Amino acid sequence: MTEEKKIIIDRIDELIDMRKTALLKTPPSVHEIYDGLVIRFFSEWDECINNIKYKRIINLNDSDEIILFYFIPKGVVIVDKKRPHVKSLTCLSGLLKINDTNTTYILSPHSKILLCGDFHGISLEDSYVISTNK
Repeated sequence: MTEEKKIIIDRIDELIDMRKTALLKTPPSVHEIYDGLVIRFFSEWDECINNIKYKRIINLNDSDEIILFYFIPKGVVIVDKKRPHVKSLTCLSGLLKINDTNTTYILSPHSKILLCGDFHGISLEDSYVISTNK
């Protein structure tokens, strides 16, 4: 084997070892939902503040509709600010306390609320939520 090939193979082995070590240091997130257990790596999700993960869902029939699928960890505070892309929240799993204008909602699994304006709240459990702008 030539010296150049040996250097390349050693570099490949080094990169494989580095990637394997990085993957083993980051265990998967395990989420228990109402009817089962989900083991999920959040590698393809976007992230906003406080470890909230989200993915945009594309509506092929209506490009003006904004649909976001969120994972909100337990204890995350949702600050009061203008969110024109959020008119309704649907909780798929978990528990959220949402304050909208003068009303307080406890959003439990399989429930939906329409929002009037600015809102704030807290995630009481790890929660999966869908928001829409319509």
